[in-house]
Amino acid sequence: MDFFAAVKSVAWTNYFRLRGRASRAEVWWFVLFYLLVYTATILGDIYALGIDVSRDVGPLNTIFSLLFFIPAITLLVRRLHDIGRSGYWAWLILLGLPILGGIALAPLVSLIPLPATLSLMLTGMAFLGGVALGLVISFVIQIIIALIDSQMHDNKYGPIPPHKVQDIPQPYSADQYQAAGQDAQQPQHAQAEYADQQPQYSQAPVQQEQAAGYDEQQSYQDEAPSSEPQQQPPPDPQASDSVEDPTGEHSEPESSGSRQV
Repeated sequence: MDFFAAVKSVAWTNYFRLRGRASRAEVWWFVLFYLLVYTATILGDIYALGIDVSRDVGPLNTIFSLLFFIPAITLLVRRLHDIGRSGYWAWLILLGLPILGGIALAPLVSLIPLPATLSLMLTGMAFLGGVALGLVISFVIQIIIALIDSQMHDNKYGPIPPHKVQDIPQPYSADQYQAAGQDAQQPQHAQAEYADQQPQYSQAPVQQEQAAGYDEQQSYQDEAPSSEPQQQPPPDPQASDSVEDPTGEHSEPESSGSRQV
């Protein structure tokens, strides 16, 4: 947003508008416009109308201040919306702080024992001093609000200002490659060409190490003696028929004929 777009937005398009959002650029361009015109009205009152502004307020400056009083409030409300804050904070900043400052300082005079007339006069001065202190604090808060960046997304007060959309990071597209005078497929070609230049291996190093470890383990198993017990041959049926006598002599099995009586 440039200077003229900001002035048109604040002084014409969004003069009474309390809804929506206002970016930092809109605020600061309007502040520059306000200072320039405010200075011009003071100079006009002095040199064109011959008014002593140290004692009187010139008509040009008064008309300008009243004319842009409402846009200044609506701009603050929309700036609060842009940073995600409610517009009700504007009333606290513009009116609440000065009034609270005056109310806070005025009772302090009653703590001092003074004549009634003098005490009343000092109470009024303390109230005005509290109002002035509240205005200073309000001014500082408004500067801080004007310095905070916009929320880079839509919030409940409205969408992001149109001129801020271009500041949102976007993925690098093919159109941006072409706008830069480059081929959109150039990164893929470069990657394929780089892959062709790489040496080809039959196996990956990890696979080669695994294969070598497997061969060593296999050869070790072949050379190691078997820890399993050797299988005994089956007993001879004829040998099982001979009964060993406790005396150590073998007795032949009786024939079938000898068993008969």
